[in-house]
Amino acid sequence: MHLAYDGHGANWTTHGGFDAEFLWDSDYGISGTELQMFGHAEQLAKMGHDVSIYSVFKKVDGCAWQHVQNGLPWGRITMRQLHGPRESCDVAIAYHDGRPLDGWDAKLKAVVHQTFLVPNRQQDATYTGADTADIYITASDHVANHLERAYGWPKVHVVPNGWDLGKFQNWNPVPGRIVYTTSLERGFHRLHEAFPLIRERVPSAHIVAFGRGGPAVDALKANPVEGVTLLRATSRNEVLKVLATGAVFGYPCDVSLPTECFPVSM
Repeated sequence: MHLAYDGHGANWTTHGGFDAEFLWDSDYGISGTELQMFGHAEQLAKMGHDVSIYSVFKKVDGCAWQHVQNGLPWGRITMRQLHGPRESCDVAIAYHDGRPLDGWDAKLKAVVHQTFLVPNRQQDATYTGADTADIYITASDHVANHLERAYGWPKVHVVPNGWDLGKFQNWNPVPGRIVYTTSLERGFHRLHEAFPLIRERVPSAHIVAFGRGGPAVDALKANPVEGVTLLRATSRNEVLKVLATGAVFGYPCDVSLPTECFPVSM
């Protein structure tokens, strides 16, 4: 089984690729889509499948993590460079963007989409991606129905996001702490609007949010709000530490662009 990932709007020049030995400790962080891919790989390997992940990986001492297994998080998963050599496989699964599967030698091809909007890179003449995949998978019935209607795809199968990965911490809530972990573009402005009312009822209320970048992050940096702490993007393990201190998980759903489902942190 081959799992392929060519980024989720990621700039690989900036990202530098995954460090296979320190997936959950990378300061760049890791997305919900990426967590699902590595989680699927882990579970499929536990079921006895021969699993390889094809993506962009950092080089260590000048040697790519292409055929190395010892010392990786899971011994039965091979990390391979996406644009390097590959063998034929029984099943190939692409995440977020199905284009890497063009020309892939696989008996069955599947694409996992978490979003309403299919990436521009996947557009073909009919905007269906029908030449790319045999099976389409998403995380909720709502998105599956949308993809079927909007793109004319055959039945889209639903596989809910089932897990998070990393070093979990015991819950130790800080009174009044609201933790917001997804993109600020996904409705943070509503939490911002409601915050004064929240503080009237809970004077100790304060928000801890993470932000990698974007207009909402820039606006908050330019006009800081009392009681709101903006943390930079950080590793999954550090995010899990902060999540363990939250008394409330904040996720107002009023987004500037269609989004897929509740975030993994939920």
